[in-house]
Amino acid sequence: MLDGLNQQRESYDAIRALKMPNSVAPAYIFNPLPPAPRSIPPLRTPLQQSRRHHRLPHLEDLAFTTVREQAELLRTKKITSLALTQMYLTRLKRYDQSCTS
Repeated sequence: MLDGLNQQRESYDAIRALKMPNSVAPAYIFNPLPPAPRSIPPLRTPLQQSRRHHRLPHLEDLAFTTVREQAELLRTKKITSLALTQMYLTRLKRYDQSCTS
């Protein structure tokens, strides 16, 4: 163990002996990717909105649709953000007894 510590101290002494000006940037690289790049999916493509015609579900059924489906309904003006918000507030008041406002 003592040999390992002495070797590390010698390495630190060698680094400290280097005379580098403050204008030299630190020698570190931050790369958030894990070491196995094959496990990373390729770059994602931009969100493609569906051009399908969505039927307008019953307002209460919108609580069980995906955000993407809701976004398409909002984009095509089949629902309004006000109606969506009011539906969720109504559901909160109905199912959450602690909601008083």
